[in-house]
Amino acid sequence: MRRFRQHVFLWIYRVVFANGLLRFRFGRRAFFSLYSAYKPLFETGPIAKLQTYVPAGSLVIDVGTNVGFFNAAFCKMDRT
Repeated sequence: MRRFRQHVFLWIYRVVFANGLLRFRFGRRAFFSLYSAYKPLFETGPIAKLQTYVPAGSLVIDVGTNVGFFNAAFCKMDRT
């Protein structure tokens, strides 16, 4: 079932990309929504464990070449 869901996500991405839908706001929204759902399910481990390496007040620089998935995850972490 996991593999099937992964194929569905990737198929939708290919359709959006191949048809040039990323030029439009709804296409970009679809991409970011799917990416936000896909990344934690299939490509990353438990992100919360990374919090132990980043104390409160630290500066985190996401040097990846995509949409800043980890940067957004660190911003959402509770730092109280």
